[in-house]
Amino acid sequence: MKLYQMTCPENGITYQLIYIDIEQKIDGHLFMFGLDRGNGYERFMVDDNLHTAAERYEALPIKEADIPREIFLGDDAVMIVGYTETELNWVCELVRKYHFRVPMPVKYLDAKRGIQKWASMEKRGVLRNMPPLLVTKKKRNRPGLRSLISVARLIDIPVPSDYGYGITSERFTHASRMLETRGSFEKLTKVVKGKLTKAMKHNQFDVEAMVKLVGVVYREQPSILDGAVKPALFPS
Repeated sequence: MKLYQMTCPENGITYQLIYIDIEQKIDGHLFMFGLDRGNGYERFMVDDNLHTAAERYEALPIKEADIPREIFLGDDAVMIVGYTETELNWVCELVRKYHFRVPMPVKYLDAKRGIQKWASMEKRGVLRNMPPLLVTKKKRNRPGLRSLISVARLIDIPVPSDYGYGITSERFTHASRMLETRGSFEKLTKVVKGKLTKAMKHNQFDVEAMVKLVGVVYREQPSILDGAVKPALFPS
């Protein structure tokens, strides 16, 4: 099952879940983000240079200032779902930066917290007995046991061989520079096109894996997710 609505026991409000994963540089520069609000995976290009490749990936070009309006569409109460609090901090910063008035109640579900508690209760010791993920050549870029791609194996989600843990930002950076130089996706070399495609697939995997994992946790131990929910505090 996939979970797209969740009623909060403390206030009785039913929230629409929006799963979000962002791709950004360490300095905060945002390349793109993906989300699933119940209609399947959607991709949004934020980096200006990547806009020229948006059509190729069935993505929507979007300006940073328009992101809060995109996330808070409609009138339903919203629960943002991210793996750790990175996405929460990102949304809060955008709301503050662009003086956006959030029109509905908002909560945040830290999927990692809920999934890992489920794993420790329902899959005790399973991850430790799994082989290490050797999805990159550099040892420092190999995902740890608590990473999303590692935990996804608990529900038999296939691990992509080109996932590129730890190098996705480099792939986006290189592709962005080449798009700025060449001007269009068609003029990129096959190597650069491949790097960008792999980076896009990385984001899609993260969103879709998170949706599946949260659904499994809710089916098996729904109360676990209640403990992973926190208020999303925005400027008044």
